[in-house]
Amino acid sequence: MTEQIGMASLDSLNSNHLKGKTIFIRCDFNVPLAATDKGYYRVADDTRIRRFLDTTFKKIHEITEGDCRIIIGSHLGRPHKQKGYTGWDGIFNIQYVSSHFDTLIRWRYGDTYTIFPPEVIDSHMKHSLEVASHKRMPPGGIKFLPNLRYLLDPRNPDANRKEFIDELASVSDVYINCAFGCSHRVTKSLKMLPQLMREQKKLVVAGVLLQQEIQKMGNFARRVINHPGKTVVIAGGAKVSDKINILKQFVHSGVKAIFIGGKMVNTFLLAKKDKFKMKPFCLDDIPATLQSANIENNENLVKEVHQAGEILDLAEDKGVELKFAEDYKCV
Repeated sequence: MTEQIGMASLDSLNSNHLKGKTIFIRCDFNVPLAATDKGYYRVADDTRIRRFLDTTFKKIHEITEGDCRIIIGSHLGRPHKQKGYTGWDGIFNIQYVSSHFDTLIRWRYGDTYTIFPPEVIDSHMKHSLEVASHKRMPPGGIKFLPNLRYLLDPRNPDANRKEFIDELASVSDVYINCAFGCSHRVTKSLKMLPQLMREQKKLVVAGVLLQQEIQKMGNFARRVINHPGKTVVIAGGAKVSDKINILKQFVHSGVKAIFIGGKMVNTFLLAKKDKFKMKPFCLDDIPATLQSANIENNENLVKEVHQAGEILDLAEDKGVELKFAEDYKCV
């Protein structure tokens, strides 16, 4: 497993590595929030949080018995795409996630751990790291950083982002990656931070969740290679661009069928309709129901329709079935 993911695993560590240390954990708590009638938000689906607590966090607790300091970083939605700070105190606020996390962890460990919630708007993360330092946070303290995508605020100079990563590396003794769903991204917290900590001779390891997902991918890849004609792929999500290369690879491998779900269905429906037209899909072709007030979002949708069209053509050539709902109301 260590060789597969290019880093040590959490399972390989003991109390000497983690007890009394400050541990930064890159999580993927990009969970859906639902508005309440009281004006705040609640976590609508806590599956990702529970899986983290039942795997990686459980392992850390077994090793340290609470004698460590933990910093949790995650993104939530795309606040940097909004004008102003719209939603930063609402739908993009990690505070609602940390509050739910606090409830779940108390059920499991009582008062062993103390949650330090994130600041609402702190795009420089300076106040957050002050709390995370040894002087402010006791053993058993868990500090939630604000939404990491606040760092992408266009008004936030890149120098501030680098300074944040430098300070976070200085504060942390161990880096644990539990964010399988976004580990392919080249971001400060997923690439620059672990690189910097390695240079400082600090531990960089894969969490239990990341190990499990890599293992599942390996098993599935072997099945695709050995039995492509008996393999069916299910792909979901919002964007084709994130998955175009892997979808093309599945088509080239000759899998029996690919089922498309989620918002991607809209893109494939537009691409399928576009095949019968004389000119390429353009901005004017976007249905009113899918148009965005943000021109960049509309331009990205056009690109994704073209990418979906490439996959449709390739699947037809290779004899691979592409299946998705034919009615917009189904997605």
